[in-house]
Amino acid sequence: MDEVRKLGLAVEERWRAKNFDELLFPDIARTALEEFALTASIQYIDILKWLNTTQELPKQQNIEATFGQPPVTLFASQRFYVEALFWLDGTTAIHSHAFAGAFQVLHGSSIHHEWGFEPRERINARMFIGDVYPKGAALLRKGDVHTIMPGSRFIHSVFHLDHPSVTLVVRTYPLEEAKPQLTYQCPHLAIDRLDIEEATRRRLQGLRTLWEMRHPAYDIHLAELVERSDLFTTLWILEQDLATRGDIGKCVPLFMAAREKHGRPVDFLIPLAEVRMRQEQIMRKRALVTDAEQRFFLAVLLNAPNKASALDLLRMKYPDKDPVDVIVDFVRGFATSGPGGGALLDVPGDEASLTVLRLQLQGKSPAETAKGVEAGHPAGPLTAGKVASLCDELRASLLKPLFIDAGPDLR
Repeated sequence: MDEVRKLGLAVEERWRAKNFDELLFPDIARTALEEFALTASIQYIDILKWLNTTQELPKQQNIEATFGQPPVTLFASQRFYVEALFWLDGTTAIHSHAFAGAFQVLHGSSIHHEWGFEPRERINARMFIGDVYPKGAALLRKGDVHTIMPGSRFIHSVFHLDHPSVTLVVRTYPLEEAKPQLTYQCPHLAIDRLDIEEATRRRLQGLRTLWEMRHPAYDIHLAELVERSDLFTTLWILEQDLATRGDIGKCVPLFMAAREKHGRPVDFLIPLAEVRMRQEQIMRKRALVTDAEQRFFLAVLLNAPNKASALDLLRMKYPDKDPVDVIVDFVRGFATSGPGGGALLDVPGDEASLTVLRLQLQGKSPAETAKGVEAGHPAGPLTAGKVASLCDELRASLLKPLFIDAGPDLR
């Protein structure tokens, strides 16, 4: 990793000249990544070969591999280090950073979103209720570089599209003034997910054991734990219960108990559960698909918070096509790409229904859509009432982000 070492030494020299000002580090790191252009000389397989053959590794950071699959430290100095983050699975996590730096795509491509957060209520230093809203989207490709500002100055999500995706990161060690490093969940939560008490972890593990045993004491212990827990801990309990049951409707009694205990803030947690369930459904369906283009479209549905963002991403990917045509073509293809040749999505793929989809994406009202369907399919089976019903179904389907107008409220 001689080239990485040269980059690291150059960064250190330039940063020293700026008195190691942490707020200047991102631009220094970005400039160095652009100048050294390591993507032209290093392949991801080179890093893995070096990892397994070099006699002396730099001190490895994040040895538990909580971020990266794995993270490989390539260079380390007293104040910063350079690492390669390998990713085999995409993640929708929105997060800030307790450090400063810059990253560059070494291999693969990613959907990148920048976000903002408008707080409404401070629960404590680890948890805030507010509005998570999108600020912009981009497709990142090999060689692209982006700065990382510490704290809430830079909130983003990166969904890696390729297997693997690899990112080079030049970053400081954690900065006290940028802590805690928050994770943001659409549409209303900012939380420190790195700070969960060991006792809480163990109790959640105990609850999971009861669930796996199908033990009748599960619901009793669950309710008792919520009754004596703070809101931060209650969120973890609600999330695990939702993940185990897999049905929001079955979690209503627990949400009601939490609402009685903690009041109005719990109301903001319910939309979080709805977003998470939709994302998990899409992830499961994406795992069934091998076609790269279809996987990309499902990644757009998974990550785009609203119609504007989804259309922007599709324009970037398919610049010579109308994004509405692209969506309709994908939905048509999904009608026969599910298990056993059935539909993959919860959306009909017949031509009359696709006309409804097209007209709705073009912003037509249900009445205008019904007239358009009648004109295009005069012998079709869709009545005005059926068209109105189908419009509602589309807005509640896995295509829901395509019908959400831009704005902070993503429910």
